[in-house]
Amino acid sequence: MFDSSISGIRNGLAMAERAANNIAQFESSDQQDMVDMMFAARTVEANVIALKTSLRMSEHLVDLFA
Repeated sequence: MFDSSISGIRNGLAMAERAANNIAQFESSDQQDMVDMMFAARTVEANVIALKTSLRMSEHLVDLFA
């Protein structure tokens, strides 16, 4: 249940790292790197929200069975 959110966070962080490395090497950087950084930030944000929601749902599920 949590695996897809966690892998999405990891993928977003990896994308941000690649884009940041390209931006740090100014000669090989282009506009797509900035777009990738913004996309990675939104990807991580969305997956963190999904993970928090999943955690809250699992807590409520435990309350129902208790």
